[in-house]
Amino acid sequence: MNFSEKTVFAEQTLARLACAYAFYYEERGETPYRASNCSANHRFKTASIIKVPILFAWLELERTGAADRTQLGNLDHEPPVRGAGFSYLLDNRLIPYHDMLLHMMATSDNLCTNAVIERIGMERLNQVWRERFGLTETHLGRKMMETPDPASGRDNWVTGADLEKWFGVMDRLNAEENALIRKLMGCCQDSNILFRDFEDDRDGFYHKTGGLPGVMNDWGFSDGKRFFLVMNNVASKIETRRLAGKLGRIILDL
Repeated sequence: MNFSEKTVFAEQTLARLACAYAFYYEERGETPYRASNCSANHRFKTASIIKVPILFAWLELERTGAADRTQLGNLDHEPPVRGAGFSYLLDNRLIPYHDMLLHMMATSDNLCTNAVIERIGMERLNQVWRERFGLTETHLGRKMMETPDPASGRDNWVTGADLEKWFGVMDRLNAEENALIRKLMGCCQDSNILFRDFEDDRDGFYHKTGGLPGVMNDWGFSDGKRFFLVMNNVASKIETRRLAGKLGRIILDL
């Protein structure tokens, strides 16, 4: 399919989603395709894709010496949480922050993510996003697995417009940082959303997924393509996975 045919297919498939969604698809040389059934300022619960800008912020702070991947962190300094990942089972509780970042992206490990958040500081994370990246609607209000309270700001969210800005942040990375992003995101173990129905090798695509009750998200890129699909108020994850997998198989040409 050419790009125009893909966008027609995307429109038809997205119309069948029984949820709130925002979708973005870009191919090099083409005008990006955007689709949403929500208002422009609609706040989407992020689930684990919030770990992408956390990684961006870590790299930004390393530039000024405020963070160091080689430094050891103690997993026991955080309350044990599960939900995703397995670092709570590791015998060695002192591991480099590089390995925590790897667990955060590859298995969406929540304990490692919380240790990274604690090392940076939640307030500083939000400040980096706003002041250095211009991410005015990307918000971290709680650690992973903590009980949300959106009314008080105790939740994690993003808008479709800010999700596009994440690509701009990535474009400003230097070669070493870009290589690290690809290495870590290339290890993502979750393939049940846009990548669900592929049979071929997916090398060359890098993505991060996220899921909570009623929430399914995927954000990623290749050398020539960029995409995200964020979905909230999902009524049936079985049907939604089927449609998202069908969409991913067509638009990503794999």
